[in-house]
Amino acid sequence: MKICAINELSLAEAIAMLASSADAPQGVTDSPVDGSEVFVETFLRSVSTDSPVRCVGRIVGRVEFRAGEGALFEIGMRTVVIETTWADALFSWFDGDAPDIAAMPLSSLSRYIVQGCVVLGA
Repeated sequence: MKICAINELSLAEAIAMLASSADAPQGVTDSPVDGSEVFVETFLRSVSTDSPVRCVGRIVGRVEFRAGEGALFEIGMRTVVIETTWADALFSWFDGDAPDIAAMPLSSLSRYIVQGCVVLGA
């Protein structure tokens, strides 16, 4: 399993570079996804293809997940461990003494990173 390296270009730095260098969408679509979200999601998929990538992050804005087909729950502002695969992101954290987890599509994590709600490498 890969771990975010401090002495190399970290996952957080690479994503920040990709998100900031993405051009605005050239056409009008029905999709709320912008170009920078696509870049971030593509990067996360590419680094997570061979094995999951684990990184520490901070939730600094509203980040929600859906437990099954139920209601949305907010993770809350806290430090989390984020593990990505080619399709999903798994958040884990401690709430008091109990561990908690939340899963979401990689596209949702990409949106939260671009919006500034999730800061990687914290």
